[in-house]
Amino acid sequence: MQSELVEYFIWGLLLVYCYKTGLNVGRLEVLREILARPQEIERIVKKYRISDDKKETVEKMTVERHGNVIYVYTDAGEFLAQGNSLDDCLEKIEKRFPGRKLKGYISKEQAENLSISAK
Repeated sequence: MQSELVEYFIWGLLLVYCYKTGLNVGRLEVLREILARPQEIERIVKKYRISDDKKETVEKMTVERHGNVIYVYTDAGEFLAQGNSLDDCLEKIEKRFPGRKLKGYISKEQAENLSISAK
């Protein structure tokens, strides 16, 4: 009985050792492939890298109030929307530019000057 337990224990240790050795051999094979064909690996990395034009860009926006109407522009001067409230403008921007990611920030001072509530 005790000799069987020792035998199972030895087989278990051998199994763990072979598993770890297999992992290390696999890692070495991957390293050999990278060192043997660096141009191929570089081509693959370039293929799956996200290009700069696909990254999300953050555009600054300018918000102005004239009377009861709020106007929203990009800092480059492109008109985005107009409305009676900032929420109204944001809804119109989402409808007008469905795939475009625009982000903005309004400070408390700007919100007070525009007579809108800042969160």
